[in-house]
Amino acid sequence: PNYHIATSLAHNLFAEVLAQGVAKSNPLIKTAIQQWMADGADSTLTSMLEKNKDLKITDLLASPWVNEADRQSLRMSKLIDLFDEKKMSAEHKKIVGALQKLQRADGGFPWYEYNGCRSSLWTTEVVLELIGELQHLGYTLDDADINQMAKKALAYYDSEMLKLWNQQQKVSKKNYSGFSSYVYVRSLFSGVKLPSGNDKMMKKALSAMTKDWKGLPMGEKAYFAMALNRGGYKKVASRIVESLRQFAIVKPELGMYWDNLQIGWRYFDKVAVTATILEAMHEVGASQTEIDQIRKWILLMKQSNDWGSSSLAA
Repeated sequence: PNYHIATSLAHNLFAEVLAQGVAKSNPLIKTAIQQWMADGADSTLTSMLEKNKDLKITDLLASPWVNEADRQSLRMSKLIDLFDEKKMSAEHKKIVGALQKLQRADGGFPWYEYNGCRSSLWTTEVVLELIGELQHLGYTLDDADINQMAKKALAYYDSEMLKLWNQQQKVSKKNYSGFSSYVYVRSLFSGVKLPSGNDKMMKKALSAMTKDWKGLPMGEKAYFAMALNRGGYKKVASRIVESLRQFAIVKPELGMYWDNLQIGWRYFDKVAVTATILEAMHEVGASQTEIDQIRKWILLMKQSNDWGSSSLAA
């Protein structure tokens, strides 16, 4: 991670905690990695270009395929670190310590570490969302430092969003559903009581979201569905999921996917958007067949494209 950028640290914290959790809950992963380490270059998990040195002729060396092969093998070799408690604990503490150093006195996080850089509402929102997602996925963070950071950040976030809300009351054309990100992030911290002013804001924003979801891109619909479902509007959330279902394409060889996805500030690629839709459908209501079909498409994309290393890839 870039230890000077809060969002980079938060993304890596998310990926590290999630990867460790998945690895520990699936013993076969450790067995497969140990087998790969024992087999070395003969392992089926080693990149084909890494195995076949003769393929690395001059022209091929200049291509991106060789670099990708090197990256794949490096990633496989690093997977064994997930079972090195001492090493992972040290890396975890380093990331958390860097985030603590970045957090400002008001509880917010700046985008970048340098003197005079103020707290950023957007950066703080990203950090909170990633920590909240881990908790929502069932990875309880028994880390007093992280919990204290989240508590302070949430107080800053509530306060700043209320200021924006109060400014919204002064304009004639109000956009209450524009606070959907706040509604979503706050749904991840349902155990933390809302301040009185924020409670009113939440109710109005949720009410607006029940009407304003129809013209949204697929990814935003998925976010609305989850936020509304957690906010008690389960019937509306189900209608949104049905809308997502109607726009889906299903093919036996490809699975279930969406061909009309828009990439925006929240998503960098179609896999990230599809993963969000998968999460929404799984949470609000979908058959196991549908879930498996969406997973099939995502895994097929992994075979032909690099997911990257961010939390979106996770």
